[in-house]
Amino acid sequence: MKVLNAGSRYFNRYLLVLSDGYCLIDTGYKWEYPKFCEKLQKLGVRKEEIKYVIITHAHSDHVGFLKEMLADVSPKVIYNPAQKARLEAGKNNIDVFVSNFPSLIGSWGSIMFVDKTQCFPAIKTDSFISYQQNPLTEYGIELIPLAGHTDADLAVKVGSMLFCGDICMNAFPASAHFPLWLENKYVLLENWEKILALPDVATVYPSHGKPFDVKELRKDIEVWRTKGVFKLFKKKKNQI
Repeated sequence: MKVLNAGSRYFNRYLLVLSDGYCLIDTGYKWEYPKFCEKLQKLGVRKEEIKYVIITHAHSDHVGFLKEMLADVSPKVIYNPAQKARLEAGKNNIDVFVSNFPSLIGSWGSIMFVDKTQCFPAIKTDSFISYQQNPLTEYGIELIPLAGHTDADLAVKVGSMLFCGDICMNAFPASAHFPLWLENKYVLLENWEKILALPDVATVYPSHGKPFDVKELRKDIEVWRTKGVFKLFKKKKNQI
């Protein structure tokens, strides 16, 4: 399957080219819809041709302009129903761990502007389609529930390609493919093991950073088994 990238310098917005249109994986921050439409034009894609939007998880940089997009065009939205409450609240969960010190400093700065960086237009999910219905099997697209970055992440498998959202990252300041934010380090590592056990997956496509060989996760798991993470707010003990 051909894949286009309608993203920005730091964020990948993958477009899967279907036989009868396109499937978009995630949107972007709430102010990015005009830039996204400009990028579509450069790619020769009409926004009306996007038949589906898959949401990997409910964070502001992944669902921010979803509501605006749905008011403009009419794709079907596929998601993990466990994210329903978060989508309808319109705010990131910021009771998280942070994977390194630069990310901790950046996160403290980010949450000073919480309304801009951590909130997104709340959206009703009544018309959304659960991944459990396997709505894209006719295109050879498999939807795989994961967790660790949030409590209900969703990955997209197309042949040997795995589009992982933020379960993995490959962009500064992430290290050893760990996401900058995570809700549970141990669950995340367990889900990396699940990724390694998936048949035929060769390349991981993160939302942030370049694609990488799935085999790299094996050594990264060993790194993070003993490496600690920081708690953004001191409500719980650090996960070491």
